[in-house]
Amino acid sequence: MLLIVDYFSGAPSGDIRNNINFLVRQAYSAQTGITSNSRLSAPSGFTEDMIVLCEQWNQGSNKSNGGNKWSDPAPDGSVMYSLEAYARLSQTRYRGFGGFYLDGDYYFVKGPYYNLRRCIQIANEPVVEEGE
Repeated sequence: MLLIVDYFSGAPSGDIRNNINFLVRQAYSAQTGITSNSRLSAPSGFTEDMIVLCEQWNQGSNKSNGGNKWSDPAPDGSVMYSLEAYARLSQTRYRGFGGFYLDGDYYFVKGPYYNLRRCIQIANEPVVEEGE
C-alpha cells in the first residue's frame, strides 16, 4: 500500500515525510508560473525523489504541444514544453511525471496522445552515467 499526498499551491508540512510514500505536485505550469528547472524545488522537509510532477493541458494553445513553453531547451536544442520537461526531470531528480486532462492530447495531428506517449518514452530512456 502507498500513501500519496496530492497538493497544488500550499505544500504539506515536512512533519508528514516519514508517514507518506510520495507527493504529487500539481505543478500546472500555466497556473503556478513554473517554466524552468530552476523554478522547481521540493517542499521543505522532502526530497525531490519523493515528488511526482503533474501538468495539465486541456485548453488554449498549450493543448496541442504538451503543456506550456519551457525556458530551457530540449537536449537537441529544440523548444521544449512542460510535460516533456517533467518527463526528463523524472530521469534524474523527481520520482515521475503525470498529466491532468489528458484528453486535450487525443486529437493531436501526429497521432492520438502523441505528446503523452513520447514523454513516457523519454522518462523510460536509460540514463547513462558519466564514465560508462
